Amino acid sequence: MYDLSYKDINISLRQVLQAIQKHTEIQEQIQILAQQAREENERRAKEIKLLKQAVAEIKLVLTNKKIIKSKNSKSVTKTTKKTVKSRKKDRIPAASIPETTFDPKSDNNGGDQYNNEQQHQIMLSAEDAIRFIPTLNGDDDVGVEEFIKEVHAMRMCCSQKDLLLKAIKIDKIVGKAARSIRHIPIGNYEDLYNTLRSNVVVDVTSDEYEEQLRDLKQGRHESVQSFNIRFRCILNRLTYAIISENLQPITRRIMIEATMRKVSRIYLKGLRRDIGRILLAGKLDSLYKTEKKAVDVERYLQEEEKGWRTGSRPTASDRPLPTTRNNNPVNKRVSPVSKTERVSSAKRQVRCPKCDELGH
Repeated sequence: MYDLSYKDINISLRQVLQAIQKHTEIQEQIQILAQQAREENERRAKEIKLLKQAVAEIKLVLTNKKIIKSKNSKSVTKTTKKTVKSRKKDRIPAASIPETTFDPKSDNNGGDQYNNEQQHQIMLSAEDAIRFIPTLNGDDDVGVEEFIKEVHAMRMCCSQKDLLLKAIKIDKIVGKAARSIRHIPIGNYEDLYNTLRSNVVVDVTSDEYEEQLRDLKQGRHESVQSFNIRFRCILNRLTYAIISENLQPITRRIMIEATMRKVSRIYLKGLRRDIGRILLAGKLDSLYKTEKKAVDVERYLQEEEKGWRTGSRPTASDRPLPTTRNNNPVNKRVSPVSKTERVSSAKRQVRCPKCDELGH
């Protein structure tokens, strides 16, 4: 009974210590995240201050340009009046020349000629703008968000917005996405965005994508580079899911950073055992460095395996010659015979002290 109670006490103490350790780790993470949030707020405040200064400077420049251009326009009208009086044959009005620089669909009512020229240069036709928009197949929500972002950017640069919307519906939404929104009326860009988000997006949470990352394993004959591509594809979907779930930018950034800390260990567990064990023994780095190390370890193991195969089967040049094998035993057999022969010849040369004869 005493032994059992002592073991129970040890187990409970270990559990308490583990809980305390986890609690301290969570507190440290909270402090780190709070510090990062404070630094982010300070950085954003500095950026806002700089933006205010830049806006004030731009306003000053624009007001100065308007004053200069108004003076120039007055001088131009005076000169045109003089030319009209002096040249009665030339009946072309003076205002007909600068009409080519104005954009007829611009919102400025007789305003700045400089801004109109800039707008005229930036604006694209629907035929040109449609080339910069990717094709949407409707496989996952990552494609939908990227597609909406590109459409919004090209819409701001296009002068034929209604024609661009029709071209997008016909040419750029295909496959599964086109079948999903075929019978839904779309009159403007907001209808298009809402329809795509509600009918084409696959509702997958960040927890499900994280579970997919944990279940992802490298194949037996699959290269590390191929596994990296599959891992990055699911990781991109995970980050987009986190962005869509967290609307506040600070919480979104905190959640992404917390996820990226876990990603390196998940990646190592998905690798093959021979590669993963080598990397787990070292220091845990960022995902990019870990992927690079995994490629290097795979290359090293392949080279080592090639060297082992070539070393286990020696070539004909590495094998010893048969003459060297037979020399030593022959010499051992001959050597005792030669010694006996030498001894017998020495005995023959010895003379007997009594009879004075050789050999006995």
